Amino acid sequence: ITFNSPFSIHQKVRNNYYPSILRLSSIYDIYITDVFKLFYREPVNQNIVSNQNLLFTELELHTSLLSKEIALFNPDIILCMGKHPLNGLSKIDKGITINNSIVSKLKDYSFKGIPTYAIPHASGVASKWAKLFMKNNGNDSYNSKSYITDAMMLIEQNIKAN
Repeated sequence: ITFNSPFSIHQKVRNNYYPSILRLSSIYDIYITDVFKLFYREPVNQNIVSNQNLLFTELELHTSLLSKEIALFNPDIILCMGKHPLNGLSKIDKGITINNSIVSKLKDYSFKGIPTYAIPHASGVASKWAKLFMKNNGNDSYNSKSYITDAMMLIEQNIKAN
């Protein structure tokens, strides 16, 4: 079990989402975290990772620490990448109700008064959902390298419209 930054950002890994995160961090003060505070990979079968273990993902420790981090950093906006973070927030704030299509269309949730948005995860595994998300929100051009930035632009447009 190791402590790790989401997406191993501290290693400056070059992948399909890092350039967008880097660009956004040059514009916004961003605090990036994950709903699961620890990560492990099974020693025997390296394909089995912690977020696939329900006994691990259902630990109250994750949501407790997430809630404390949000209170400490008091962000202006919360961006959930994938369903796991939004599920975690819904366990803390019962006012957030989610369903299976949480990331198919941009929706402004509210977590303790903080505008909260969910987008499909930026990994290659979720790229079909990211493409669908972009299309459902009026952007037919999906680019894995700029996906997070493009999704953030949709969120900014939504905030300005409201």
